[in-house]
Amino acid sequence: MENKKDIKINHIALISSHVKEGSAYFVCVDEPNVSKILKQATKNKAAVIFIPEKAFKSSGLSINKYPVIFTDNWLKRLGMLYSSIRHSYKATTVAITGTVGKTTTKEFMSTIIGSEQKLFCNNGNRNSCIL
Repeated sequence: MENKKDIKINHIALISSHVKEGSAYFVCVDEPNVSKILKQATKNKAAVIFIPEKAFKSSGLSINKYPVIFTDNWLKRLGMLYSSIRHSYKATTVAITGTVGKTTTKEFMSTIIGSEQKLFCNNGNRNSCIL
């Protein structure tokens, strides 16, 4: 892939089936079919694929054909990307923590706040350390 200074990202994907044109795709775990998911992500026109170098090398694919950035800490890179996006907007961030009731509280708050203001809220229940 040719080197590009600016990469336009309009979507973030953590699952290969969610990759679409303009996605930043994060290969989060040791995928058993790395070559298959890289080919599919490229076919779906991912803007960039963050992947551990070891995983890419094990695929046997040529680096020149794929828009990859090697990272051994995908969670840190994803956090940096989210932080950059979040700081580009003037918005209040609300985080809900606890053992039980987070999704219900989120849905309740989004219904109330969303009726008065623009709102972004994750859909469903992600139960993840990153979303």
